[in-house]
Amino acid sequence: AWPFPPQLPARKPPEKKSPAATASELVQVGWQEFLFARFPEAEQQFRKALEKDAKCRDARVGLAHLELDRNPGKAAEEARAAVAVDPDSGPGHYALAAAESRLGHQEIALEEAWKATLDPATAVAARALIARLLIQQRHYGAAVVALTEPGPWREDSLCQNQLASAWQQLGKQKLADGIVRLNLEVDPIPSQSD
Repeated sequence: AWPFPPQLPARKPPEKKSPAATASELVQVGWQEFLFARFPEAEQQFRKALEKDAKCRDARVGLAHLELDRNPGKAAEEARAAVAVDPDSGPGHYALAAAESRLGHQEIALEEAWKATLDPATAVAARALIARLLIQQRHYGAAVVALTEPGPWREDSLCQNQLASAWQQLGKQKLADGIVRLNLEVDPIPSQSD
């Protein structure tokens, strides 16, 4: 016979986490603060990580993202430092591309964004940035090529919207409309009542 109600395991509160000690733990805390828009706390954690490890690539990438809006030149400097530590860092190249774009250095931004596409973690975001830069330069055909090559960006709604924009600029309105329609089925615009 089964006892009713069944015996449940004793519940106990989760153990307190020990404070972050290593550079990578400090970076993780920094990104958590960043995601909750607690930017001064995030910056403090990234800087603590650099005190532990002056070559901490991820701390440099975090600082680059913090500086993108307020000081793109400083963001580019931090991203360059991340790429100097790890030349294959997709997040470093992406942050550098975003910063260079905001500084108006479109060719450098494109070059760095292409490098960021080689890292699976940043490939989709980098393709979206590449498309935006190409569309801004009126290189619509190149934007179409960048977004229609096989890869996960073909399923990304931002990339699909940019592809529709490029097709529209090339006079292919039916193609653009079809992409937008399909994209709205997958990622509908919420109504104001939602």
